[in-house]
Amino acid sequence: MRMDVWTSATGRTAVVAPTGELDIANAVDLRRALTAAVERPGVRLVVVDLQSTTFVDSTILGVLVGAVRRGSRRAVQVVLTAPRSQVARTISLTGLDHLLPGQERRRLRTVI
Repeated sequence: MRMDVWTSATGRTAVVAPTGELDIANAVDLRRALTAAVERPGVRLVVVDLQSTTFVDSTILGVLVGAVRRGSRRAVQVVLTAPRSQVARTISLTGLDHLLPGQERRRLRTVI
């Protein structure tokens, strides 16, 4: 499956915005983008924008958890935002909805 990743950084915030279906075939590319964002000098918040992501598998969930752990070691918060309903459901069912900021978490519960 094809995945594109858009990244940007402004000040202390970096945004990683993958698009399409995320699975084992593109896990390395996503891991690379997240690692670069977390390790960028001065960044304290990495926002993973899932608005254009249509599917995530367990490998991608592992990549996201790895980014959170890597960020934690560097005092960088990693949060997920704007998941579509199918992606939000997967995140919720696996118990990873704690990675969503408060407002997103409330919205997620109304979507499911």
